[in-house]
This record gives sequence, structure tokens and C-alpha cells, in this order.
Amino acid sequence: GEGSEGGCSIRGPQDVSNTVAALLRYNRLTVAEGFAEFDQDADGRVGSEDLLTSAREFGIEATQDDLIRWLEASCADPRKGGFTREEWQGALEGADADKGRS
Repeated sequence: GEGSEGGCSIRGPQDVSNTVAALLRYNRLTVAEGFAEFDQDADGRVGSEDLLTSAREFGIEATQDDLIRWLEASCADPRKGGFTREEWQGALEGADADKGRS
């Protein structure tokens, strides 16, 4: 559907990267530790289910649509099951935690 259920939509994938980076910093987690935290089923990838569950647990202010768009924008092949460790690091290494909302 159009628009966002639950809260206001964060603008684009970069905003989600910034928000996740801010969240990791707030929780004193490295990017690698963040990957392990978000990889809920420990299958070596952060897929959409992992991402949505983690976002709820961490209280990330982003709609499901924002999160899925971020995943699709950041992954070479989202259908393969989500972020690899390398893609996760790539998505977050250029992030600006100071701009993130957590």
C-alpha cells in the first residue's frame, strides 16, 4: 500500500544505514557484532525476517517498507537470503551515525 503504517517513514536507504549505525554505536556494538545480533537465525545472512525482528527488538524507527528497501538497495541479490557479512559491512561503513535517529 501507499504511505506508512506505524510512524513516519524514514526517507531512503542511507537514512536507514545511519539509523542502524547510530543504534550499534549506542549499544557499543561493532559492525561485525551488529551482524551477529541481527542474524537472528544464525544462518550467516541477515534476511528480511531477521531485519524486521531485530528492528522491533532494538526499537528502530523505520517502517517495514523502509527496512526492506534498505535490504534490497544494499544487497547484490536480496533473493539469496539477505545481507552477507560483507554486504552488511558495506552498507554500514559509509553510514553517518551522527545523522541516525535512534
